[in-house]
Amino acid sequence: DLLLHNVTLLTRFFSGIPCPIIYYRGDRGSAKTTNLKLDQLFLNPSSTDVTALPDKVDDIIAILNRSYSVSFDNIDGDISRKLANLFCICTTKGYYCNRKYYTNTDTVDVLLHTHLSFTTISHRADLLDRCICLSSNRIPDSERKTEEYIMSEFKKDLPYLLYKGMKILSKALGILETLELPELPRMGDYAKIGYAIAEV
Repeated sequence: DLLLHNVTLLTRFFSGIPCPIIYYRGDRGSAKTTNLKLDQLFLNPSSTDVTALPDKVDDIIAILNRSYSVSFDNIDGDISRKLANLFCICTTKGYYCNRKYYTNTDTVDVLLHTHLSFTTISHRADLLDRCICLSSNRIPDSERKTEEYIMSEFKKDLPYLLYKGMKILSKALGILETLELPELPRMGDYAKIGYAIAEV
């Protein structure tokens, strides 16, 4: 799971390619939310590290449209087909068409291509097909650390982690120039870049 996580996180620095959703699953107390926050801090530090999923689709669209990377925490396991389809479009890049406010016939096309991460997810097959599922185990009470401590230590290491990540991506770009895979799964661009990263 660690290699898969690191590869997927680094591929998110390649803009414009379809990229799967990172889905953390596991027992309560297994640091799923903390992992979301660390990923966000590494990839797209902002004042909003994780967020709850709004009830209204328009509010979700607004969040997706303004963000490079979004982490939704504790999503209800039974999300609607419409919402699952929206997230599928988001992973592969597409448009959401909506009626313009205060008009009857005018529409607005919103481009969606946001990198998504979740904890808890629907069992809808098409959405899960676009996910990288990472399992986590409950942390024993004797091994727990405060979030303040974890974030503080991670921030100390962050410059080094970013440096190492960029070095890996630099070498992966060299591999990509001549890389030919015999077959490609769904999201082939991600698979090819991910393969090159894993080879470094």
